[in-house]
Amino acid sequence: MKKNALKFVVLSFFAFCLTLNLAAQDLSRADKSNRTDEEKLEKRMERLNRIADKLEMTDVQRDQFIPAQLEFGETLRTIRKSGLEEADRKEQVKALSTEHRDNLATFLSPEQMTKIEKRLMKIRDKRKGNKEGKRGKRGKRGASE
Repeated sequence: MKKNALKFVVLSFFAFCLTLNLAAQDLSRADKSNRTDEEKLEKRMERLNRIADKLEMTDVQRDQFIPAQLEFGETLRTIRKSGLEEADRKEQVKALSTEHRDNLATFLSPEQMTKIEKRLMKIRDKRKGNKEGKRGKRGKRGASE
């Protein structure tokens, strides 16, 4: 009898913890999706200012960099939402990225461009490493390699 009661308590506790965890994840997702455009812009500006600080940009460079990045991001979102075929979308994104990189090179130093390229490569490598899905190369839970 005591063993069954103990099992019930343990399972109830586990279910309670699981419920809390799932609720917290839902709140986190809801928080991101319920942001206003103004809040999203504020987050982007914070991120862009951090990047500008890391690249040690002058005020003139910063005044050119931030609008260029915002415009690039907006155009990129428009392309992604356009409903084009994947191949056409990739082609447009590649052309836009090349144009944007050329634009940045007009006002950033070669050292700053190198830092940006390294950052982009790191992001690309991280994304490529995630192609297998959230569970990585292992696949299903508990599967061994």
